Amino acid sequence: MRFFAADKIHNGYSFLPQDSVLILDDDGIVQDIKPLGEIDQTKIEFHKGIVCPGFVNVHCHLELSYMKGKIAEGKGLHDFIKEVEKLKKPADDELLSAIENADAEMYAGGIVAVGDICNTNSTFAFKQRSKIKYHNFIEIFGFDAAKADSAFGWGLKLAAELEVLGLKNYSITPHAPYSASAQLLNKISDHAWQTNSYSVFITRKTKMRIYCFRIKAEKF
Repeated sequence: MRFFAADKIHNGYSFLPQDSVLILDDDGIVQDIKPLGEIDQTKIEFHKGIVCPGFVNVHCHLELSYMKGKIAEGKGLHDFIKEVEKLKKPADDELLSAIENADAEMYAGGIVAVGDICNTNSTFAFKQRSKIKYHNFIEIFGFDAAKADSAFGWGLKLAAELEVLGLKNYSITPHAPYSASAQLLNKISDHAWQTNSYSVFITRKTKMRIYCFRIKAEKF
């Protein structure tokens, strides 16, 4: 067992009373919270600052980490897309280095879980050894209804690669309602229901047709 005290302890909802002690088992799972006076002082590890649950990055593009610092901020979507199109994909070693650095930066900042958008397989192998828990949102899009099968097939291909690597936390999701045909959205929706998986998007367009995707609550 390990016993943690700090200037302040936050449980994810509120700060605990002063002089609280967090009790963890050998696997790092919280077992109890007790007043300082009830614990053998020699066993307590005191930390300056705030002890709190790990953070969750709910929207990440780890595969695009190599773009950091290469695109001007605050220019709007149109200019952003133009800048992205100008950038060349780096060599594999440079790409992997950027992925590793971004992952390390998140972990050092207290992030323990990430919802990562995947258009390619470039991050898959690395995630097998990451300390962070990833849920991979396989993002697909396509305006042309005639190409819905092809676009969805790409998503299935990426899903199969994750399965081979033992990365079970994934779902196929649309980029957005405005960037996918009705046929493609229906394929994604059907797959979400059949596999009992996540497939989520948010739209601010109130007149846009709404597609409902199944959301399964489970441990991240």
